[in-house]
Amino acid sequence: DFLGDITDDEIYYERAIQALHAAVTADPEFIPARSHLACSYMHLGEVMSDIVAFREACHHFQIVVDQDPEDDLAWSEWGLALMHLVELMHEDGIHTNENLLEQAEGHFLQALFLGNSQASYNLACLYSFQGNVSDALFYFERAVVEEMLPPLEIMKNDGWLKNLRNTDYFKEFLLKAPKDEEEADTI
Repeated sequence: DFLGDITDDEIYYERAIQALHAAVTADPEFIPARSHLACSYMHLGEVMSDIVAFREACHHFQIVVDQDPEDDLAWSEWGLALMHLVELMHEDGIHTNENLLEQAEGHFLQALFLGNSQASYNLACLYSFQGNVSDALFYFERAVVEEMLPPLEIMKNDGWLKNLRNTDYFKEFLLKAPKDEEEADTI
């Protein structure tokens, strides 16, 4: 999975999924393996724009939180998987009766409640994606205060932040943001 993150080559995610499936088959209660399996499916879904991979990720995240309801990272990652799933379904013209974005919101809020450090930024992305700019601003400002933002370049190109980037607050934020790499790491 780590090699897949570095190279964006789906073969590494597929190999990770095979190995982690074997581990989960040998011990279905082994939460770390199941959690990594879910993340590998999500990463594969990102690289391949694969709805089935995101559905598999969601299935495994469900098992993880059933086994460990206080796994803040699983709640947060599950919310991201749902957002990716909705985005792909929308791009493919697939309509669903499931309210996946409401589920994602609930998962991010649970992650935030459990102390997940990325949940505020994820909620800002979700609300911006939905066009709810006031809530997006609230959670983005919270992420700024918590110093839990990704690198500036990611925020400038994050499709989920499109509506938030159009606000005066975000434009001012970019103007005040450090310009060199060393300073950007401290945001």
